[in-house]
Amino acid sequence: MNRGAAQMTDEADRYYSGSGAVPLRGTIIVLLGGALAIAGLSLLYSIAEFYVSHQKLKVLIALCYAMLVGGAVKLLSRFGAVRSRLFSGLLGLALGLFAVYSAWMWFLVILSGWNMQVAGLSPTVMWEAIQALAGAGIWRNRNGIAVGATELAVWWSLEALAVIAAATYMATTNREPYCEACGRWTEASPIAALPPAPIEALKAELEDERYESLYRLGRQPLTPGAGLTAQVWTCRDCKESNFLTMSDVSVKVKGSEEKVTSTAFVQHLLVPEEVARWVRERDQHAVAPAVDDPPIAQG
Repeated sequence: MNRGAAQMTDEADRYYSGSGAVPLRGTIIVLLGGALAIAGLSLLYSIAEFYVSHQKLKVLIALCYAMLVGGAVKLLSRFGAVRSRLFSGLLGLALGLFAVYSAWMWFLVILSGWNMQVAGLSPTVMWEAIQALAGAGIWRNRNGIAVGATELAVWWSLEALAVIAAATYMATTNREPYCEACGRWTEASPIAALPPAPIEALKAELEDERYESLYRLGRQPLTPGAGLTAQVWTCRDCKESNFLTMSDVSVKVKGSEEKVTSTAFVQHLLVPEEVARWVRERDQHAVAPAVDDPPIAQG
């Protein structure tokens, strides 16, 4: 059925399992692209950190920097088609460390009156400069009192950890199935809403390539506050890499707030193209008008 989009056995395991491939081109894209993106982001971040005096705003700026660095690493890992989550995490870690270094480099450049020679400082000399800044108390609180060295060290450490953690984690979050045959990531369909059903029985039938129960669910009315969702990831080139995810969803209302809980019980299961098409044609919010059931796929 599939030309290499997943590693699977005939019956027991039809779930997507990434190849763990680490393409050289992708590695170069992540490292070089990440370094360029971080160079620009860290300059903007350092300018904001230098000129903004409000402490809460400084915290918000630091969080935004961490998320932007992490987002850039994630996008580049996806563009470079790095399928090994471990290796992607290592790339994210390296770029996170570089993001911290680059931010401090630009900060010292600004502090020195935009003396670009400061950019050539070795990490050892830069570390000594940072320690000197902490001892000098370069920040002041709202009362005009200099922030102590210990408090500055704690803040700067948390700031660095946030950037490194965001870059490392975000680099590992490209979990969509990848079609090895076509060399592209699959694309997600809209989420289809379905009524509740016995999860274990439905899961067993889907794994056994029996889809009658799934089709029957599409003809039943939705139940307020509970139900199932279905979504497929499909390669738009070959149409043979189709992976189904189904989740059990419940909605609890407390006052004016709704708490939605979603638990996947089928995650990226390889299914025939007709099943993927059936899911894509379901209405997202209500029972769709009559949609003809596709022919029952043969295992």
